[in-house]
Amino acid sequence: TLFRSACGTGGEEGSAAALCAEMATPFTESERSIRDLVTNFYQYSGNKDKMTKEDFQKMVNTEFVFTNTRSTEGVDSLMKSFDTNSDGVISFDEYWTLVGEIAKLRQQIAMQNKETAGSCSIS
Repeated sequence: TLFRSACGTGGEEGSAAALCAEMATPFTESERSIRDLVTNFYQYSGNKDKMTKEDFQKMVNTEFVFTNTRSTEGVDSLMKSFDTNSDGVISFDEYWTLVGEIAKLRQQIAMQNKETAGSCSIS
């Protein structure tokens, strides 16, 4: 298969567990980062496929502290920006769009740091 699957139990040839055992290479830093972002969505959504406004507010206030979501208006604005189908909840795809926008912002900050400090750091 093209992608690594979650390691399960059992070692039947062709199973996820057999594939994981065969690969025995630890996940890369990038793979762990993606795993953490996916886990983050399900942690705040309560293992559901959509996040309520309350779940979303809790997540952005905890995980994305630079967003202006301390006020109800800030959360409403951010929800409206990323709730592309206007159903009042944030789907995984809509969440991933938010992650992409945050990544773009971080890249812009890194480039500004590079221009002013000579290094491309986003920390």
